[in-house]
Amino acid sequence: MPGTYRSLPWVYDYTSERLSGIEAMFTSLTIYKRASLNVCYWVVLSKFLGWGMVVVSSLVKLPQISKIRGAKSGKGINVISTLFELTAISGNFGYGYANQFPFSSYGESPFVAFQDCVIVFHILLYGRGKRDAVKFLSIYLVVMGYILSPFVSLSLLFVLQNINTIIVISGKFLQAVTNYGNKGTGQLSGFTLSLVLIGSCIRIFTSKQETGDLSILITYMSSFVMNAVIVVQFLYYWKTGSKAENKKDVNEKID
Repeated sequence: MPGTYRSLPWVYDYTSERLSGIEAMFTSLTIYKRASLNVCYWVVLSKFLGWGMVVVSSLVKLPQISKIRGAKSGKGINVISTLFELTAISGNFGYGYANQFPFSSYGESPFVAFQDCVIVFHILLYGRGKRDAVKFLSIYLVVMGYILSPFVSLSLLFVLQNINTIIVISGKFLQAVTNYGNKGTGQLSGFTLSLVLIGSCIRIFTSKQETGDLSILITYMSSFVMNAVIVVQFLYYWKTGSKAENKKDVNEKID
C-alpha cells in the first residue's frame, strides 16, 4: 500500500491492501465523504507523471540507438555500464510486476530494458560481430522469461532489487570513468541523457507516492545523482570540444 495513504486511516483500513492510488482516494471520498485535498492533488500528479514516464520511456533511448546505428559504432559507450543498467532496470521490472505495484510506478522498465538491450546488441554487433550479439540477446531473453515467470522466487527478486543501487552506481561510475579517460562522451546522446536525468528525478517522487518501497526510492535517488554527473561531463566536454573546434577553424583560416 502506498505510503501516502497510511496517513489516512479511513482509507487504509477500508482498502486493506486491495486498493491503491486513485482508487483509494475515490473510495475515501465516496464512502466517508472526506479526504485531504492535498493528498488528492499529490495522487493525481503522481499518476500523471508516472504515466507520462511510461509514454516518454518508449522513445527515450531512440536518439541513442539512432546515433550508434548512424556511426556504426558504440565508441565512448561502456558496454559493461550499459549491461549494469540493463540488469538493474530488468530487476526493477520483475520486482514491480511480481509485487503488483501500479504499472504507472514501474511501467517504463520494460521499454527502457528493451532499448538498452538493443543498444548492447548493436555495440556487440559493431564491436565483436554478429555471433556475440546474437548470443547476448538469446541469454537475455531466457533470463527475462524466467524473471517474469511464476516459477521465479520472490526472495530472489527482493535481493536483486536491493542490490540495484550498487549495480546502478557501479554502471554509471564506469561510464563516467570512460568519459574521463576519453576526454569526451563519444556516441552518447545528450538528448537521451537529459531525459534519463529528468526521468530519474520524477521517479523519486512517484515511487514515494505509489509504492512506499525504500529500496526502490534509494535506487532512483542514486540513479539521479550519477546521471547528473554524466550530464555535467557531457556538457563540459561538449563545450570544450566546441572551443577546440573553433580554435582549429581560426588557425586554418590564418594558414
